[in-house]
This record gives sequence, structure tokens and C-alpha cells, in this order.
Amino acid sequence: MQTYQKLKAKHSQQWGELEGIFFAFSEKQFHEGLEKIGVKNEDLAEKLCSIGNGGYMLKTEVPKMQSLVIRASEELTELLKDESQLLDALSYELMNHEYCETYDTEDALDALGLKGADIPAHVMAKAKKSALEVLNHA
Repeated sequence: MQTYQKLKAKHSQQWGELEGIFFAFSEKQFHEGLEKIGVKNEDLAEKLCSIGNGGYMLKTEVPKMQSLVIRASEELTELLKDESQLLDALSYELMNHEYCETYDTEDALDALGLKGADIPAHVMAKAKKSALEVLNHA
């Protein structure tokens, strides 16, 4: 059975396999990224697009990225239909987003593409308890 963490790892690997993509947060990194994917300054408008958050990719690769985003979203939606998987995923994200310090569930829910109203109350309560227990025993 697929688990949330395995699904995340699979999607991360698939993102890493996309070609013609780089992230840059300085002019130096931007030029290094251009060199890495073989784009010259004079070809920027024709060949490169921003994907947000410091990311750039070849326009020719955008359909592959869009397909990956759609497929990943569909796979996550399907996985989270199972209540035990939802509990596992929510517990994981609560721990990942430091619920034990903030007692705020918003970032964890955002990571799953969900709203509080999407989670049955008993599942949210179990996930919160689980996140706190794991972190208190660490």
C-alpha cells in the first residue's frame, strides 16, 4: 500500500527528474542556471519562463511539469480518501510544520491542499495527539 511519505518521496524524485529547470536567488545563480540548461541571454524571452518562487524552466518542458502537478494532485487526493492515510499524512505534516510549538494547523493543512472543514473532527484530534506524542517522546 502506498503511504503518504512514500508518495511524497516519489513526487520529489519526479520533480528532480524534470529537465530544463533551475532555481536562482541571485544574479550569479540565474546565469549559472541558464548555462546549465543551455540558454543564452538573447534567447531568454523565446525559451525561458518563470515558474515562481525563484524557479525557471524551458518553455518546452512546461507541459511535462503541468502533467506532473496534475498527476501528483490526483494521487494525493486519492490517497487521502482513506481515513488511515489521511491521519498518517496529517500527523506527518503537523510534525513537519512544528504544531507542537505553534498549535496552528494551517501550514499542515496547506501542505495537503486541505481546509479544516475537510477533516473529520475525530481524525484532526487523533492527528494532533499523535504529533504531540511523537515530539514529546523525542
